[in-house]
Amino acid sequence: VYKNMEVTSDLVNSLNITNDYLFYKKKKEKINGLDFVINHKFINIDSKEIESVHSSKETKELIDSKTLENMEYGTKMHEIMESINLVNPDFTNIEPWMIKHIKFFLSLDILKGIEKANIYKEYEFSFIDDKKYHGIIDLLIEFEDRVLIIDYKLNDINNEEYINQLSSYKEYVKRLNLNKDIHMYLFSFLEDKIKEL
Repeated sequence: VYKNMEVTSDLVNSLNITNDYLFYKKKKEKINGLDFVINHKFINIDSKEIESVHSSKETKELIDSKTLENMEYGTKMHEIMESINLVNPDFTNIEPWMIKHIKFFLSLDILKGIEKANIYKEYEFSFIDDKKYHGIIDLLIEFEDRVLIIDYKLNDINNEEYINQLSSYKEYVKRLNLNKDIHMYLFSFLEDKIKEL
């Protein structure tokens, strides 16, 4: 807009800018009778790309029909566990074979006193350390004296990759500064087993 505009003293005066106004250098402006000095400095910010890490295990192989069926079952269990009230569960519209696994989970000793706890389901987080970490914690329960991180699995709770996964979850929870013990668990719905890491 101002490309072809001639800068004259009349223009400078109409803008209440003193005659020693210089572009891209030290400028002095008189605004409402006050003197301001504006310094322009170039800032060079070193930037580097931060590697992004998704905390969950990734599947990079072809999936057979049985594995796909199990994955669909796992997805359905995750959806049910996300929507069900863990303190007063309503099993209406849940298939009977799933109810058995959910009841077993809810009877675990680690969940005693859950009615007094803060419960967070599908808790999404991200943080930057040396890399950018992102993940979703299936179940995060904050008791008065401790925090539980529980990750639902279909069956294989002995996979070493899950240790790395839950370690990033724990690192995030540590950053919340809750000053409570943090416990990490894997729960297998097919085997009705819990494993503390």
